[in-house]
Amino acid sequence: MNGKLGPMLYKVGDIVNWSDGTEKHVGEIIIADFGGSLEMLGKQHSYDIRSVLNGKPTLVKHIPEAWIKQRLSTKLERQKGLEELRAKAAHFDDDASRTEFDPEDGLNMATPDGYYEFETYSGSRYQVAIHGKNRQLIRKNATAAMRQDGAAIEIIYMEIIPGRSGYLVLEPLGEGEVTTRLTSQVVRVWRIEIS
Repeated sequence: MNGKLGPMLYKVGDIVNWSDGTEKHVGEIIIADFGGSLEMLGKQHSYDIRSVLNGKPTLVKHIPEAWIKQRLSTKLERQKGLEELRAKAAHFDDDASRTEFDPEDGLNMATPDGYYEFETYSGSRYQVAIHGKNRQLIRKNATAAMRQDGAAIEIIYMEIIPGRSGYLVLEPLGEGEVTTRLTSQVVRVWRIEIS
């Protein structure tokens, strides 16, 4: 690249596809550096991108703009999507919009107040507590030594239907806006009594 640098094509918070020439990666731009890649591949902008490399979350520094192949989403788009999801969920906050529980229909935002459990094909068990607009998920496995069980997590949105993977949007467990959880196939859902 010769001449003046043009405007930066990407912004902090963008989720992008990028390639180092041998492998393709997906990551979130954490730092955008105007003209920051002068010594690498000529004069161009560079970015620090948080990606998963070799199974580990890694901050990869000084990625030249030319290595970024595509913007998948912006932070603003993700926040707008989250706002729409929260608005959709808020519709079910009052009792008038709730439906009767049917184990064959599973759990969703219209499920009435109470305590429920569901089990997945992989053997995982979860408890869902619903009280008005407060919905929480608790992992119940006694045998999952690799995972911490028993901590309650706020549910922002859920679709738990027998025969399909369970879809949960949860409060963030890391630095993101939310944590999205897709379980293995849901085997059964039932209501429980807790005194």
